[in-house]
Amino acid sequence: MVDRRIGRERLIAGILKESKGSKGKLDPKNKQQAPFFAGLKELQGALADSEKKLKAKDKKVFEALSKGSEALAKVKTSWPRVGVANPKVDGYLTKLD
Repeated sequence: MVDRRIGRERLIAGILKESKGSKGKLDPKNKQQAPFFAGLKELQGALADSEKKLKAKDKKVFEALSKGSEALAKVKTSWPRVGVANPKVDGYLTKLD
C-alpha cells in the first residue's frame, strides 16, 4: 500500500508541477479551474488520511478510501472543463485511476 500511495503522491505532484510550468494556463485562482485544484487538494488529504488510518488499523479506513475515490472522480470530471490541453496531465490522471 505504501508504494502505491507514494506513486499517487508523485502523480499529484506531477500535475501540480505541470500547472506551475504552464505559464499561467493552469491556475488555481482561475474560477473555471478552481474545482479541479480543489479536487486535487481533497485527493491529497484523502490519501494522507487513508494512510494514517491504515497504519493505525482503524476500521474507518474504508471511509477514507471512499472519500479518495470521490475526490478522484471530481478531479477527473473537472479536468476536461479547465480549458487547457495538457497531455502530461492527461497521463497522470489516467495513472491515478
